[in-house]
Amino acid sequence: MKSFIAILAFATVANAGTRIEHDYQTQFGALTLDNACVTATTVESKTPTKHCVKLVPVVRGEGDQQYTDWVCAQYSNSKIVYSRSYTATVCTDLQQIGYGEGGSLECVKYEQVAKFIPTTITVREVTEHGDSSNWPGVSKSFTFPSCN
Repeated sequence: MKSFIAILAFATVANAGTRIEHDYQTQFGALTLDNACVTATTVESKTPTKHCVKLVPVVRGEGDQQYTDWVCAQYSNSKIVYSRSYTATVCTDLQQIGYGEGGSLECVKYEQVAKFIPTTITVREVTEHGDSSNWPGVSKSFTFPSCN
């Protein structure tokens, strides 16, 4: 387990051709697994973490090529705390559209469902080699340590 945590720390910080993916990345924001612990209701950083607390819009480009980019205007170095409970949009009705090779599955109904981040999650260690990778990677279990 210690070697896996070392891989997590190395992959998260150095990003040297290996990345760690999991199904809860959008709920974690600036929190990395090597700096995370859990309570009964939260996922927290073990140590203070630099994260953005104020985003401002910046218009870039010219003419009809303009777009809005969001840039961090203020950072904080503090403990991060996220709820383990969240709501996700999931597909509840998948239907076949078209037939044969030109056909595809399309979601025709979505619903909001309550979810909870478990104490043990499955992570995927994905190694990239130039333009190719071993995606979806090698699956491993990761158990969050307790914050207590």
